[in-house]
Amino acid sequence: MSQQGLIQNIVFFDGVCNLCNNSVDFLMKIDKKKTLKFASLQSDFAKEKLQHFEAKFSTENSILFLQNENLYSQSTAVAMLLKQVGGGWKMVASMILFFPISIRDTIYKFVAKHRYQWFGKRNVCRVPNENEK
Repeated sequence: MSQQGLIQNIVFFDGVCNLCNNSVDFLMKIDKKKTLKFASLQSDFAKEKLQHFEAKFSTENSILFLQNENLYSQSTAVAMLLKQVGGGWKMVASMILFFPISIRDTIYKFVAKHRYQWFGKRNVCRVPNENEK
């Protein structure tokens, strides 16, 4: 498959989660080179792309990051996203990755478990506006 046929750097997010949607807004703002693409976990596109990664997909994931056919989840997804964005965010990613994955993912799971309670939930998934398309 040609490089043009591959869609890389895809952020899959919970489209009804307010925290996740705010995170997408933040990522779009700091992604100066516009290297990230976004799809809600509820979309048909996400279901198709993620079917090969069933072992890593679970309901406690609010953000997944697909980069070069590697799927990152939980705290590692956050770190790899920040690394991809570059600039000073690479340092933040390195600080996240410094901690053992068991500690990082415990914190991630705690926030993910309470995200609707703390940040709210939408009735429908986010629909990209013209600028976001």
